Amino acid sequence: PWGGAGRIMNQDSMRLPIRIKLPLFVLCCAVLVAGAGIGVWLWGARQYILAQARSQQEEILRQLAATFGGELQHLAQAPRMLAADLSSAPLDQREIERLLAAYVATDPRIFGMGVAFSDRESAPGIEAFTYFCRRGAVIAKVPLDPAHQHRQREWFEVPARHAGEWWTTPYLDVGLGGVAIITFSAPIRDTTGRFQGVVTYDTIIDALSQRVEQIRIGDTGFAMLIDRNGNIVAHPNKNLTLAVVAVTGGFSKTLLLVLIPQGSRMRIDLPLIIF
Repeated sequence: PWGGAGRIMNQDSMRLPIRIKLPLFVLCCAVLVAGAGIGVWLWGARQYILAQARSQQEEILRQLAATFGGELQHLAQAPRMLAADLSSAPLDQREIERLLAAYVATDPRIFGMGVAFSDRESAPGIEAFTYFCRRGAVIAKVPLDPAHQHRQREWFEVPARHAGEWWTTPYLDVGLGGVAIITFSAPIRDTTGRFQGVVTYDTIIDALSQRVEQIRIGDTGFAMLIDRNGNIVAHPNKNLTLAVVAVTGGFSKTLLLVLIPQGSRMRIDLPLIIF
């Protein structure tokens, strides 16, 4: 009996009174609530930091895009001015050649410039197509290939239809030795506004690639330039230049894994910023 009673008394003595259990319960709940609150705060702080970082990256990209576009538009001033001169007053062949060579010489970013007319009546005594480009350290006139149908080229055909300026998609110019270039065209009009031809300037894609490769976003971010048809114009991976990717329907992680330079440690967050 005594032993049994002793055991019962020991068990009762191990039970905590309600005045102790209640504070412990409240304390545990408080710890849980505080932990959850800290977790929510940390999550919110992380989301805020990520949002601020993304906002800063978007602003950097906008500034870079504006700077990049501004430089291309600045280069487009040369063909615009020459097209305006040809529209306001006729120039002879010698003057056209002098101006083309001078414009190309003024800026190393201009690979070549040309003047092309729609027909002989538009420019009597003037060659149908005159083109000057860089040949190493020399700026020279490129002889016209008899098979060269400039009126069927994108840089001529589109402005002829719409009578407006035009940027081509990247292409390989076989006549220039397979150089990958982008062409800007400014229309030439007569005094009545009728389309007569175009003045063009070319920039090689390698020059664009060098500029794009210099762009860095954070520690691992990089830039690439894609045209309206989904052609990669510039990318850190030279093998992807002029490759066609299906980006018009949206980016996917599978596609991005192909576009990310090899050896890069990068986390992919979608959606991407596209300008």
